Amino acid sequence: MLRVSNSVWAFTLSLELLGAIVLFVGPVVLGIVVIVWAARRYKRPPTEVLTAEEELARYRTLLEEGELSPDEFERIRARLSEEGRGARGEGRG
Repeated sequence: MLRVSNSVWAFTLSLELLGAIVLFVGPVVLGIVVIVWAARRYKRPPTEVLTAEEELARYRTLLEEGELSPDEFERIRARLSEEGRGARGEGRG
């Protein structure tokens, strides 16, 4: 009988030990995952913001390569010039 109670006690002890390990290691691993995620998220390079002139140059290259029709290029150029005037406070108002 003594042997049975010792094995039950050993089993109970191992479950308690396993629970303690999970309760300690779980939050540590979760914390590491959150820190790595945050570091990757905030270290991303900022998205490149092109000026209207840079965008127009890019579209002009597409026009020269035949990727854009002249009509499409003119619509884009008109839209970019409107945005440029709006950003500088010119035009309407």
